[in-house]
Amino acid sequence: MFDLDGYDFSLKNVVTNINDYNKASSILEKEGNHSFSNDGFPVDIYTSGLKNSHQKKILVIFSGAISKRESKSAPFFSGKNIAKTLDLPLIAISDPTLALSKSLSLSWYAGNEYFNNISVVVNDLLKKIQNKYDAELILVGGSGGGFAVLDQLSLFGEPSKKVKALIWNPQTNILNYHLNYVQQYIFISFPSDIKAMSHVKDYRDLKLNDCKDILEKHKIRYDISKFKIDDAINLLYLQNVSDDHVSKHAKPFIEGCNKLVDNGESFITNKNNSINVLLGSWGEGHAVPPMHLIISALDSISISSSSNSAKRLIEVYPIYFSALANISKLDFKDIFEYNFCTKNNGLEISYRVTDNNASIAAYIYLYNKNSDRMVVHKISYNKVLDNYHIPLVSGRYQIKFFVRKKGDTKYSDSLLTQLINLKVLENCLPSIYKTNLIKETITLLANSGLNKIDFDTIVAEKHKSGSRFSEFFNILSETSLNILSRNVCTYDTAKFLFNCIFYTANKDFILLYKEEIVFQLLCNNFNQSRKDILFWFGLMEYKIGYGDLAQKSFSELLAYKDELEFHQTGSIAYLDSMSAFDNVQLRNHDIHFFENSHSSNIEGCLLISCDYGYYLAYVKDNLTSISSGVLVHLHFIITLESEVHKIAEELKGLSNINYSYELLDSYVGDLKTYYSIARYMILDQIIANYKLPTLVGDADLDFDLLNLSEIFRTVEPNDIILRKTSSDLPWLRVLAGFNIFGSNTFDSSFLIYLKKYLTYCILNKRDGWMLDQVALSQCLYFCENEKTSDYGEVVFLDCDEFLNVNIKQISNRQQKREEIAAYKKSSVANIT
Repeated sequence: MFDLDGYDFSLKNVVTNINDYNKASSILEKEGNHSFSNDGFPVDIYTSGLKNSHQKKILVIFSGAISKRESKSAPFFSGKNIAKTLDLPLIAISDPTLALSKSLSLSWYAGNEYFNNISVVVNDLLKKIQNKYDAELILVGGSGGGFAVLDQLSLFGEPSKKVKALIWNPQTNILNYHLNYVQQYIFISFPSDIKAMSHVKDYRDLKLNDCKDILEKHKIRYDISKFKIDDAINLLYLQNVSDDHVSKHAKPFIEGCNKLVDNGESFITNKNNSINVLLGSWGEGHAVPPMHLIISALDSISISSSSNSAKRLIEVYPIYFSALANISKLDFKDIFEYNFCTKNNGLEISYRVTDNNASIAAYIYLYNKNSDRMVVHKISYNKVLDNYHIPLVSGRYQIKFFVRKKGDTKYSDSLLTQLINLKVLENCLPSIYKTNLIKETITLLANSGLNKIDFDTIVAEKHKSGSRFSEFFNILSETSLNILSRNVCTYDTAKFLFNCIFYTANKDFILLYKEEIVFQLLCNNFNQSRKDILFWFGLMEYKIGYGDLAQKSFSELLAYKDELEFHQTGSIAYLDSMSAFDNVQLRNHDIHFFENSHSSNIEGCLLISCDYGYYLAYVKDNLTSISSGVLVHLHFIITLESEVHKIAEELKGLSNINYSYELLDSYVGDLKTYYSIARYMILDQIIANYKLPTLVGDADLDFDLLNLSEIFRTVEPNDIILRKTSSDLPWLRVLAGFNIFGSNTFDSSFLIYLKKYLTYCILNKRDGWMLDQVALSQCLYFCENEKTSDYGEVVFLDCDEFLNVNIKQISNRQQKREEIAAYKKSSVANIT
């Protein structure tokens, strides 16, 4: 029988045979996770919205490879946010084979020795669901999930109902994928065959022919490039051009039995335009398309054909597809010159044809909030057009030029042009309310008061909302750049607008408008300081992906270190690679360590570093309640020797409370920075000494909201639990005030890198207020991306996913800060 050590049995709520559709159908109408069986093997399906389906469209989502699989248990479901965004019923299917082992991250829904016909069973279920609801199925998946979708499409045969699909970067032949994934899949999924192979002791011993023989023995459908998809099915296939899948998977599919050809319209299609492969560029290698592109493609294919959807994506997202379009055969720069601007409540266009055999026409399209467009103006064919004025309302427009040469051959190019001003924000207020922005922010936006908005509020809302409301922040970025280009701003307004662009815009926006952004930075229309320009250039290069150029700009900010604003301070600590700090020699800090007695039922350690004033204001009154079942270790940064005696008297003999201190004879960089990073500098010593899971916390947390003992009991020895945000900036991506480290992590690569990073920055005066957050973020990046083979001893977890608690600062922080200031003032007076 099968051993399901990769499966979470606690999630089961219903068990019935997947082939008993009468029972299964009523279960599926209840929203949530449903567990079925096929001869005892689990088949898990998540559904939402089926019972009250009114759109006659159902999303069916298949998952790709599961990242960090060893810390997760099956089942795995994808697509909940997509279904919610599109307001469509959802069927998300977990790959049953993944239940076999936590070592298996990808199995293509292809099957295993216990359940070799997964795709057939799933297809039979989908057909029955389709018939029951008389609905159109829209199948969705990327990579390995894309393989599963193609396999399903080939099984539909001649559907009586419509079937549509969107896939990206799919595998089309399992054996053409990376060999180690194939070996792991075969080794885990077909144990009986492995036992019979004397030369196979480990999955790496499997040869490609071994894998092929086993798949064919069990009749696994591993090469779907050979299968025919019915002409009635609409398929949109997105493929990133820098991915090796182009030659290994897309090309065999294109050349397979579906007979796809280049139709001359920038995508590859079959004879009746129902299957369309669209090549694009949205990242390096096996990059997933941006979520807004996936949503737009699904929205389009749900209401139109895959052919029309491909055309629409090319027009709406030229940044992803323009370089591949066949219109590049015609170089417009050699045919005509043009310019346009917003003027007198409208658009003013001029162009001049430089090719005597050509003339130019244009269509002006207006986009509504659903990204549908309509023609609002047509310009007939001309060779010369001077200052042609078109009165327009505020909105988002597209200009599409048509070139006609002798012989009446038409070619076209399109250029997205944003004509957004502040009035468009008034028109969009209903959609802005959906972003849950605070009322004051919305009011200020509507009243055209951008320069009056607290910048921290905008940044905070960006981090809180993540990618869910990217359209609002796109509008904010576009509006900011539009206002800057008019050159009517005050210094303060321009500064605010630049910050809005660089903190809220995504990579695509910056790439699209980079030339204009650079011009506005360098034209010096607003008397911006060199400090601000260096900071913005660094942010621009970082968001585009040029980390070395970003570090170069940020390094030049060291000359302005004492002038940096709060939100800029993290930038000087940014290091693009480990080369700078990898050779740093570490030493244990010379700390004075004092231990009191502690009870035997201690669950974990709380580590706080602060000065004596912070201790008096934030920690002292809460010590007794915090230390119940928890060992509290206070690390003091001392600048006045007299405080050592006060601390010793106050903490002497207190159960479950230990302390240490560093006496700083001289100024150590930014002192506030050192208070915050000292806890991470001694963290390895604390964990090694106590051999307990350790929470590194801020002194001003509201510990009344937290059950620390219960939290510590759920921490595994190799866990590192970081509190992440949705920010894409290194000093905001990981928050430093609440992170947990398992009892075995004291000598982990992550803590070694972290200590080296912090030491390097202190020694080289790259210390800023957010140094600890930059170090946490970048060391996590190095571990996950550059040193994968070396951090296997730890498991990284996201705090918000790991814990179900409120992490907040105490409410009376202002009063406490005043108490700290008063204490420090009196201490200085006493010394004097």
